[in-house]
Amino acid sequence: MAPTQVSLTDLPPEILLLIGEMVDGNAAILQFMLTSKMFHDLLLPRLYRAMSLQTNKACNGAMNVFLKYPDRCQHIQMLALYPNSIPGAWPRKTLPAVLSERWLALRITCLFALRLVNLRSFVWDGEDYPADELWIVLKGMCPQLTSVSCTTRQREIPADCSLFNFDNLTEFGMHVSIGGPVTIGIGRGPLPQELLDMLILRCPNLVALTLRLFESAHTLTELDRVMRSYFPELRSVCMEIFVCRSDPLRCQPLSAALSTFLSTHPNLSHVSILPYILQADATANLLSDREWPSIVDSTAPLPNLWSFVGVWELFSQFHHAANRLQALNLTGAPVVESTAEKVYLRLQALPELKSLDVRLSSPALFEGIVVACPRLVHLRVIISSTFGLQKTAKSIVRAVQQLPRLRSFALLKKPRTLVEQSMLRFALVLLARNLGIEELNLGWLDWKRGIRIKDGMYTVTRDENGQRHLDVRERGIGLWNHGSFDRRFRMKLEQKPPRVYNRRIVHLTL
Repeated sequence: MAPTQVSLTDLPPEILLLIGEMVDGNAAILQFMLTSKMFHDLLLPRLYRAMSLQTNKACNGAMNVFLKYPDRCQHIQMLALYPNSIPGAWPRKTLPAVLSERWLALRITCLFALRLVNLRSFVWDGEDYPADELWIVLKGMCPQLTSVSCTTRQREIPADCSLFNFDNLTEFGMHVSIGGPVTIGIGRGPLPQELLDMLILRCPNLVALTLRLFESAHTLTELDRVMRSYFPELRSVCMEIFVCRSDPLRCQPLSAALSTFLSTHPNLSHVSILPYILQADATANLLSDREWPSIVDSTAPLPNLWSFVGVWELFSQFHHAANRLQALNLTGAPVVESTAEKVYLRLQALPELKSLDVRLSSPALFEGIVVACPRLVHLRVIISSTFGLQKTAKSIVRAVQQLPRLRSFALLKKPRTLVEQSMLRFALVLLARNLGIEELNLGWLDWKRGIRIKDGMYTVTRDENGQRHLDVRERGIGLWNHGSFDRRFRMKLEQKPPRVYNRRIVHLTL
């Protein structure tokens, strides 16, 4: 009996919604919606559920759409606005036009806030603190709003601002971004008590707390009330601390408070501690192991910790947080040769580690990292020193072969020479000898200017016959710093890998 063919239009709406939930990316959802009007109406809420507007063009476009179709605002559950976001790491001939952040905030306040009845999460990331009316309207008109985050590059936030008037938040983030080098003598007055009152008295069920106050001379010591409070539902905490070389005693109150805070919250699953060294001499070396203050009680078990972001010197204090740790980010400061052996031993004691982001001072440390973490699925390596891949490519490829479970790999470095097609050739060799890798990212960095000279994204796909193909996107600066390029193409992956490099080398002066 031949199987009965069923059209997609004959499927129950519940099945179609389930298919829509499995589709990744708005572009794929749009393609699915264009197949029929029924799919369009059914998946429209899915398309607008999470809106992340990361450019001025996206913000303007979304405002125009909502002005034309205001009813679509009711589908938004997460809205993230990034007006005048700092351009990416790419050199641009012309910068995008400046967007009036006050206009954007008032547009949401006056036109759309009344329809954001299902909004649960709101993120503002702009140059300035938004108009206070925005927070007033969001608090009054969005009854389901439980997650608020505000990032501003403005140095001061008014103490009486309405951002500190929310109740019953489960997630709160406040990030005062940095505009220059961190120095000691930046006094901006005490932290607003309204902020502390909101967190402690009116938000007892916090699940995630982020406080990143870069240029605050108080070094978070004024958060002692928060540090000594207990949030039974807290699972994620991200804080920035300052380590003062010139005055070690200044760190002791913070160290004691943070140690107490971590000890009283054993259910934390994610901890991010980003340290910054305050010192008069900006060229001084990093603090040695013995100079780092003890911020973690050695008896604090943290049995549920699965993700940590920070530097090695602080992570080494988490003696009992190894059983379940799956993601580790140590890019806050480079791992140097003097501490490499300690890092290797500590990594070997993490049996469940699957994702590692690490910054190394030398490519010679790469193989030791690989040997210490044979079960990695995701690996991202940043190498601070200058070196050429021509001599180290074989050792890197050979080291990566020791990671049989690796699915994604990223290597960021500062090039010594620029070789024609060297990035693609290296990618082909690496992928041919590591068949499990599905995503590869290579980046050549210019540390002085803070830009990427060249970046390559390589994604492995398979067709219906099982043939492996490589989707390539390469972009960067042209030879001799003339112009830029951005190219995309697909190529078939051959079984026999090419030679790593040709002999045509073009020197690049950075």
